[in-house]
Amino acid sequence: GLDDAEQVSSDRATAQREAPLWQSWLTLENWPIKLGMLLLLIGIGALLRWMAMQGWLTVPISVRLGGLYLAAGGAVLFGMFQPAERRAFGLSVQGAALGVMLMTIYAALRLYGLLDPGTAFALMLATVGLGVVLALRQDALWLALFASGAGYFAPILTSSGQGSHVQLFGFYGLLTAAVTGIAMFRRWRALNLLAFLCVYGVGISWGARFYQPAYFDSVAPFVVGYFFAFVVIAVLYALKHGSRNDVVDGTLVFGTPVGTAVLLAGLLDSDQQLAVAA
Repeated sequence: GLDDAEQVSSDRATAQREAPLWQSWLTLENWPIKLGMLLLLIGIGALLRWMAMQGWLTVPISVRLGGLYLAAGGAVLFGMFQPAERRAFGLSVQGAALGVMLMTIYAALRLYGLLDPGTAFALMLATVGLGVVLALRQDALWLALFASGAGYFAPILTSSGQGSHVQLFGFYGLLTAAVTGIAMFRRWRALNLLAFLCVYGVGISWGARFYQPAYFDSVAPFVVGYFFAFVVIAVLYALKHGSRNDVVDGTLVFGTPVGTAVLLAGLLDSDQQLAVAA
């Protein structure tokens, strides 16, 4: 009957959420659409960086970026109103469009200096908040993955090799706060792992290439903040298993202190070398 069909659909959705990320990607329907959206995000990121290096178009850059942001907002609405049989397509469009909106804001702030940090932060907060609400209302892990993934990779895709590390880590802090908020309502391990790998991967890479002892006071608070954020996410993940509270995310439980220790060791070692040289 209808109840049996709904139960089968619910069981299938639960199994998909519990499956490894790579397995979900290969077994879920419409995976070519998701691949296409990933390629679209990479292409737009490359376009934004290319636009920063070219000046031959007569349309002001503020108009181009504003038009791109509004077009992405329209794509979010388009994805929201897709019929149920095209749910995967609609969610992928929404996630990709939210990612484009975040990349556009970041490019306007860091590449072109068109937005002051306060305005950019407010726009990012509103866009991230919209993504969180849409993902939770539609119970859509892939929407959250696309939107947050594009946000985390925006600095990489649009990087010009220059810019404020405070803006970079502040932007990552905002995205991580959104992931923490989602963790209060959903046990989406793939989203937690994506945030963890991006934050610590980019953090360690940036530290190895660009860190200077003079940055200690502006970097250390972010390192500590990320540590507490991922501890909270790991605890929430365990609690969301209900009676199965013995289930923990080993990557976050063990990886968070290890990653934090690596970052802090790099910060303190650089300071000690500076003190010896002085």
